[in-house]
Amino acid sequence: GADPCFEGSTGPLCGSCREGYTKVSGSCNKCPDLGLGEKSLVVFVVVVLLVLLVWFVVAVTAKACIRGNSPEVSSMIRILVMHMNILSVLVKLDYDINVRCFLSYVSAFGESAGEGFMPIFQCSAQYSPYTLFIFALLSPLIILLFCCFTAAVLAVKRYWSALRAGCEREVCWQVVRGYIPPANDTPNDTQMKVLEPLVESAKLKGPEAVESLADCMRVVLTQLKGGSAETSVCTLPSTSNIPASRPDEQSPGSSLSQTASPASAPASPITVRFLQTQHNAPWTDPVEMRSLMVISALVLLQFMYTFVLSACLKVLRCTETICPEGDQCMQFLEYDTRYVCSGNSHQLFVGLAVTTFVLYGLVGPLVGIWKMYKIRGRRHDPTTMLRWGSLYLIYRKPCQSWGMVTYLQKTLIISSTLVSSDRPTLFVVALFTMATILGSFLFFQPYVFPRLMRLQLASFVTLMLTIFLSAPGVFKGIVSGYVVLDPEDADLEYVSSIFALCINIACLLCFFVLILLQYYRQ
Repeated sequence: GADPCFEGSTGPLCGSCREGYTKVSGSCNKCPDLGLGEKSLVVFVVVVLLVLLVWFVVAVTAKACIRGNSPEVSSMIRILVMHMNILSVLVKLDYDINVRCFLSYVSAFGESAGEGFMPIFQCSAQYSPYTLFIFALLSPLIILLFCCFTAAVLAVKRYWSALRAGCEREVCWQVVRGYIPPANDTPNDTQMKVLEPLVESAKLKGPEAVESLADCMRVVLTQLKGGSAETSVCTLPSTSNIPASRPDEQSPGSSLSQTASPASAPASPITVRFLQTQHNAPWTDPVEMRSLMVISALVLLQFMYTFVLSACLKVLRCTETICPEGDQCMQFLEYDTRYVCSGNSHQLFVGLAVTTFVLYGLVGPLVGIWKMYKIRGRRHDPTTMLRWGSLYLIYRKPCQSWGMVTYLQKTLIISSTLVSSDRPTLFVVALFTMATILGSFLFFQPYVFPRLMRLQLASFVTLMLTIFLSAPGVFKGIVSGYVVLDPEDADLEYVSSIFALCINIACLLCFFVLILLQYYRQ
């Protein structure tokens, strides 16, 4: 009846650890309990990170005069959270967090919810780095889903009311101050998304062209409101880079100088039709609803990516063979005891997962880059937005391009830590990532914001310092299934675990706080 295993060990051949113990150097050691001092440190660091993140977003949006729920703000948030997510994975994985306690909290909201909620957490009873690796990737997305749902409800509610005066109509217009005087006929931010290519084209022609374009824009907006303008001389510049269109879609810049009355202003029918869609039912607004759908799709892809990573880990560490003396060799799954590695279901699941991983991590970005390359030569075409949708915004908005670069960094770095734990490999990945950043500078150079350049470079330097200053056991734990602690690195590992825990909690809180700021500041 006595347990033949050493203290903390259990299972067949004492190969696993009990709850409250973690495997260190092949043996099960009792997990240290976080005291009041450590918990206070966690709370303090989380609050500081949260305040800095919120302050940065608010300061940048106020300085650049950007709406709180604009694509630029959401892109900056995604960049920051992606780097937080990477940091939480690369530092020490053994957080001393009881995953079963987390599931028991969830089960309090429904009968047996813990057994059916996130089955991936049932693969291991001990403090497995693999389980915590998945938890580190998945936990911020749980709050992100809730925030997307909240944003959708608030957006639909906001669409029922008319567009408010304020930042959209006056303050934000200071970004292009001088092109149209701040008045009641100032276009809102949504309308400027269509008129922006014409403004930039006129800026290249000089002040006179900008002035003429401003006159015609006032005429268009006055007509949309059902009013009339007293005088309007439309002398638009010749936009030779706008391709010829059909007669019913003639561009307003087809001649160097043309005069028209307010009743027959030569506004592009495509531009007018798109602006008129803003007067339709709120839930049919194409730009806002498209952005919401894109964000929701990205969240679903992130969830799929997380489970695909778990399948790839099963391929790397599928079984563990134990051959005790005098007994037949036995095989045990390293991470999941419910599957047999040679079974058809497991092989089918792994094949599907690897295929999905390749499509999502490799083909997707390549297709996006190819389409952006086709858009590059047509950036001044006012019809491009209608034809290409969100890809046009990715190319036009520097924040979106930086978001794609950050996504590539995340895919490369996390994938490299799964395959290899040595620092030379990570160094090669770091160089490749830096080459990606330099390539993006060359490709998007005319449209890069200096603020985002500083943000990207600072976050990248922080990421690289975390990689090279952390202890060697961090990377071995991802591949080998347990963290190896060197005696001289124990303190550094413990500090890293506290730092990783703080970053994860900050990820969980920042979404909710920022979503409230974005939709209640208006």
